[in-house]
Amino acid sequence: LDQMMCACKHKRDRNAPDDTGMTPAHALITQVRCDNEAEPTDETPAQTAELFRVLLPHNDPTLREALHVLDPQGNNLIHNIAIRGFDEILEYALSLEEIGRRPAMVNACSKKPGNDGGEWSVLEAVQGEFHKAVAEFKAIPVAKYNLAPRKALFEKVNRLRNCRNILISAGAQMKPNITTRWRISG
Repeated sequence: LDQMMCACKHKRDRNAPDDTGMTPAHALITQVRCDNEAEPTDETPAQTAELFRVLLPHNDPTLREALHVLDPQGNNLIHNIAIRGFDEILEYALSLEEIGRRPAMVNACSKKPGNDGGEWSVLEAVQGEFHKAVAEFKAIPVAKYNLAPRKALFEKVNRLRNCRNILISAGAQMKPNITTRWRISG
């Protein structure tokens, strides 16, 4: 957080991609980090949300560029946020854009993983992640001595469900047509 605040204070370009084409916003969402404690643990979704708000504050003049740039795989930021279950960040990121532009953000489509050449919407991708997480949750035996893996998956399932509901509230469709994907209303 300190490094990010320092970079922002010294007017560093928050949208500049690295040598792999990854912007800071996409890297923040897609890369797993640990905290700086004596015994490091994975960063919590709340900690990631705090970093995201520092990286993309409401008054940032480059906000629209940061929100709409694609990662090297062709996914928009909303896609990357939602499939990871970052519900708090998803609400914040959508609030940064004008209401009339939000449906285009949540209805963007990208290439499906794999070699089938198909594409999927953000909502379809989140639904897929939700079903995977539910299946993983059900596959973990209930062990009285170690409930941490089940608890973590339970939280992930709930965050993905929240993301799905946020997307639907913002106008996301499972199979948006080309007009819906690009429509910006006033």
